[in-house]
Formats: sequence, structure tokens, C-alpha cells
Amino acid sequence: MSENFSDKQARILSYIQQSRTLLESIYNAHISEKFSLLYPRGGAISSDGKHGRGQSAMRTIKTGDLKLLALPDELSIREGEMDEVTLARMMGNRLGECISYLERLHGRVGDKCSKVLVTGDVNSGKSTFVNALLQKDLLPTDQQPCTQCFCEVVPVRNAFSRDEFCVHAMADYSIYNSENPQTYDKMTISKMQECIQDEESSYQLFRVLLEDDVNAFAQCSQIEVSLIDSPGLNSDLFKTMALFSKQEDIDVIVFLINAANHLTLSAREFLETASHEKAYIFVVVNKFDDIKNQDKCKRIVLAQIQEVLPKTYEERSELIHFISAGQYFKQVSSSNFDPASPMSASSVETRDIGDSFRIHEDFKSVERCLRNFILEKRTKSKLLPAQTYLQLLLNEMFIVLDNNRKRRFEDLNRLQHELDIIAPCFEELMAHHGIIQADLRRTLDEICQSLYDHIKTHLTKFEKIHSIVYESKWNGIIYIWKFNDLVRTKLHQEAMLWMRDARQLAIANTYEGVHLLNGVATAHARQVFNLVSNEDVSCELAFPSYESLIDPIPEIAVLDLLDVSLLLRGSTWLSAATIAGATFGYQHLFSLALRVFDLSRSAGKIVTISLVVATGGAALLVLLGDLESIVRSRLVNHYSHVISSDLWVTNPARLLESQARARLTEHQLSLAARFESALHQQRQLRAEKDLLRCQIETTVSYLDQQLRGTQNLLNAIRQYNL
Repeated sequence: MSENFSDKQARILSYIQQSRTLLESIYNAHISEKFSLLYPRGGAISSDGKHGRGQSAMRTIKTGDLKLLALPDELSIREGEMDEVTLARMMGNRLGECISYLERLHGRVGDKCSKVLVTGDVNSGKSTFVNALLQKDLLPTDQQPCTQCFCEVVPVRNAFSRDEFCVHAMADYSIYNSENPQTYDKMTISKMQECIQDEESSYQLFRVLLEDDVNAFAQCSQIEVSLIDSPGLNSDLFKTMALFSKQEDIDVIVFLINAANHLTLSAREFLETASHEKAYIFVVVNKFDDIKNQDKCKRIVLAQIQEVLPKTYEERSELIHFISAGQYFKQVSSSNFDPASPMSASSVETRDIGDSFRIHEDFKSVERCLRNFILEKRTKSKLLPAQTYLQLLLNEMFIVLDNNRKRRFEDLNRLQHELDIIAPCFEELMAHHGIIQADLRRTLDEICQSLYDHIKTHLTKFEKIHSIVYESKWNGIIYIWKFNDLVRTKLHQEAMLWMRDARQLAIANTYEGVHLLNGVATAHARQVFNLVSNEDVSCELAFPSYESLIDPIPEIAVLDLLDVSLLLRGSTWLSAATIAGATFGYQHLFSLALRVFDLSRSAGKIVTISLVVATGGAALLVLLGDLESIVRSRLVNHYSHVISSDLWVTNPARLLESQARARLTEHQLSLAARFESALHQQRQLRAEKDLLRCQIETTVSYLDQQLRGTQNLLNAIRQYNL
């Protein structure tokens, strides 16, 4: 049996080490944020901890389904309010705690000493039960709660315990080292009994080193058995929490129930938590002889235990006992008590002789079953709790890993869908990268050339010169300069209005050009320019005022209006000669001209001069009558030439075209920059998505690997029959 136990012990130690190695690998990856784990927030998982692909029943899990890896109670109610980073940090803390516990569990399973924790509600008789097991009045007892600290009775087989100061009192159990006196205080048993009842005591644990020859419970043991007495569950919140943490280091729990109180709420909570690791708990219903209706009491307590500890209930004949430890201790404390002699019954307070023997035999049965549970069935008391814990831990680890894998796989599918949408957009942008620039420049040149042609055609169609010149009032030759200024002023005003129309035409063509450029950009990359509008482009401010497009009309000199060459030829002088010939005759006029210089000495000189003056006057009158039409004609020719020159047509058209080109070029560069920015964003987005996809694929592969390792180890532990 010993060899068989050693083999099983070695196997369980191997499973503990493998589980620790697995959790450390997961923990290191988690805290490095390389493969962070999140708490489950729903998702299908098989009830037996297997992948949700088989025929096993499926259920939806949540954080509350976890026990060992669950959130602390004070945080679980705020789970929905915490972000994933906080939850991941909480998961890391839980993994670290489990790894530390596995380390302690490995030491406990490998330790030859079995630790037995005696616990229960307040006034359930824990200290009395320990004294009865030891058959020694070691721990203080009272009808009111008196145990305020933990007290561990450790069997020793050396002379050290002969020392009067055989108690080690520890203020901090975590740093205790029996080889280092600075980590504890030595005291006597009597001093310890005082401190245990002191509510103000600063000690956490008292360790009593008791010789085997005075330790009745350990006398027949082949291995060391350490008994730990604890404060009541309801005595103090902090001590209760310490008790919950203390049970991690013990092999067997002996839970005492006050027969009068049955199973209290705090007792039920403790047993439910303890059963996560220890499927079998030794239950003692104490003070049973104080109950009148014992059958009713037994039926109620057994029903409660069946609900909370089903496996313990299955072996109730060995693990559930109804006794009176106080009355038994009084019996064994009596110096003249002999259970084999009925006459000794008078020394104890029992109703009859039969009760004293029943009480004695009931407690001996408890002692025998407990020793058998601890010593002879160490597999069940020491190894099975470790196996139960490993199964629970690995099952929960499997749940967390599987839930995380499902979430990462969903992220991967969603990311792949996003990449399927991004890829065509990016490829379209890349295909039009070189084309869009050339098309925008070509369209810009065509727009500007068309605008220039329209403006130049508009300016060359100015036809108001003739009407302005001939509709202006002629006031005679002496006002010829005023007539010229009047015509030039009216002509300038009309030209300004015409130039204003040219400017508006340029603005309209520029807006149309913006629309055409947007159309070209949209045709190449609709997903980038589908929100392009013309309203966000201001073209009018880009053009100069129409007054500044042309210079003032140059003046024409009066002598240029009275062109001598025009006056010396043509119908004016011909008309004057005709009048003179009709008056004097052509021969007479010719003769008169030959003698005109000889008249100065003749008597008719005055008459001849008068005729000459009269003829010239007649010719002058005819000339003045034709001068108005000459001036008007001259002005029409002059201003028509000015209006059709580069000063009035080509230069303004070039200026407007250059301003339009500048504005359109600015817009074209804006479109090109927007396209480049969109292309860069798409390229960067695709690169980020690709990188994230690779990371998620690596995470999924890692989780698959850890799932397989967890499943294989869990199956091996489950299939191993202790």
C-alpha cells in the first residue's frame, strides 16, 4: 500500500508540475501583452470542458461560471463597467494566484505531514474536539467564543519539546521559519491560552510542538498529523477571510456543526467554496446529546449536507458523525473512568450507564474513521483534493482559452471582411494613381483654352462704337474737343460694362471647370471624391475687378480729327469749284486768275478781290458743312482700332485666363493631394489590418496549442483513477 501510495503521489506531483508549467507559460505570455486573455463574456462551450464541436450539451458561459479564476466578489458586480484592459489585468492577477497555489500544493502533496483543519461556526466545540482527540486540555474552552487565533498542534519526535517553552507565536505566518527565532516568539502553553482568548492579540498563529508520547491521536500514526484549531466563521470578518485562505495549505477539513443550529448560511458558504478543491470533507455534528428529537435533527442535517457536499454524503457512514465531544472529554479526563467497568459511570454526568458507553464508542468511531481517512486513505484525503483542484483549474483554464479563441476567431473573420472591402478600394486607387494626374492636367489645359477663346470672342463682339459716335450731339467745330471727350467717356463706360460681362463669363467658366475637374477625379476614385462639392470652392475672389482689366481709352488730337489730306481731296473742294464756275464762268475765272496780280494797279482791284473772297467763303461754307461727318467717321475708325487692339481684347483675355488657371490649378493640386492622402491612408490602413491579422492568426494558433495542451493534461488527470 505504501509503495502504491508513493506511485500515486509521484503521479499527482507530476501533474501539478505540468499544470504549473502550463499556467506559467500562459501567464508570461499574458503579462507581456503578447497573448492577453480576457474574461469570458458569453459564448458556447461544452459542459464537460471540451470543444463545442461534438455532441455534448452546450451552454453559454459568463464570468460567473468561473470559480478559481473568477473576479473578486466586490468586482464581479461591476464587471460590465470595467474595460477589457482592467479585466485582463484581473485575469493576470488570478493566474498569478493560481500559480502560487500550485507551488504550495506541490509542497503539500509531497510533504509527509498531513495537516488537518478543524473549523466550523462559533460555539460548535472546535477546541473541545481537538482536546478530545489529543486527550489533553491544551486549548482553552468556554461556553462563549474564546478562540481568536489559529492554533496548530504539531507532533515532534525529539527532545526539543521537553522544553517548557514549546509554543511558537507568530505575528506574520508568511515569514515563519522554525530555524530562525526572529520570526516567532517562544512562550508556554499557559501563556498561549491567555493570548488565544485575547481579542487584542497581534498573533496570527500559535504552533504547539507536542511530543508523540503525549499526543494520543498521533501515537498510532506512521506519518505526522498536524491539527489546526481555528476561530469561528462568524467571529470576525477578517479572521473568516484568513480561514478561507488558510484552507489552501491543509489536507483534510474537519467541519464541526452545532447540532442545535444545523447548517448555517456562513457554514454553507464555506463548504461550497472548500468543495471546489476537496470533494470529501469530514463532518462532525457536535453537541448531539443536547438534542431531544435527534432523528429530526439528523434528517435535516443530512439533507443539507447532501445538497452542499454530495460526494461526502455518498460516504456518510465514514465521513459524517453525530457526537458529543464535550461529554467524551469529561469522561477521559476523569482519573477513575474505565469504559470497560460500569461502576465508573458514576463519575460522569450521564443519564444512565448506556449513554456513557455510547458517547465513548461514538467518539472512538469518529477517531478511528478520521485516522483511517487521514492515514490509511491518504489517497482520498491528500491526493484526491489535489486531483480535484487540478481538474477544476484546468477545466476553467480551458473555458477561458476556448472563449478567448472564439473571440479572436470572430475578430479574425471581421478583420478579413474589412480587408475584403479595403483591398478593391486600394487596388482601384493604385490603378488610377498615374492616370488621374495626367487627366487632371489635360482637363485643366482644355478648360483654360476654352475659357480664353470664349472671353476673346466676347470682347471682339463689342459693336456700340458707331451708335455712341453718331448719337452724340454735335455742337459745331468750336466744340470739337468737347465732342471728342463726350464720345470717349461714353465709350469707356460701355466698355467697362462689356468687360464686367467678360469677367462674369470667366468666373462662370471657372466654376464649370471646377465641376469638370471634380468629375474627372470622381470618375477615377469615387470612394475618395464622392463627397466633393462645388460650394466649398470660391472662384470670384481670385479675379481682379473689371475696372482694372483695361487702361483708359487713349485720347485723339483735334488735328487728327481734321485730317488735312482728307480736307484737300474729295468732294469738298470739288463742290466749291462748281459753285464758282457757275457764277463767273470757267474762262472768266481762268482769265481772272491770270490777272489777279496785275489788279493792284487797276481801278477794279477792289472788285476783283471781293470776287475772290466771295468764292473762298462759299467754298469754306461747304467745307464746314461736311466737317461733322468727317469728325464722326474719324472717331469711329479711331476707336474701332483701339477696341480691337491687344490692349482691349488679348491682354484682358490673357489676364482672366491666367487667373482662372491659377484658381483651377490650386483646385487640381488639392484634388491630387486628397487622392495621395487617401492612397496613403488606404495603404497604411491595409498594412495595419494585415499586421493585426497576422497577430490575431498567431494568437489563434497559440491558443489552439494551449487548448490542446490543456485538454490533453485535463484528460490524463481525469482518466487517472486514484
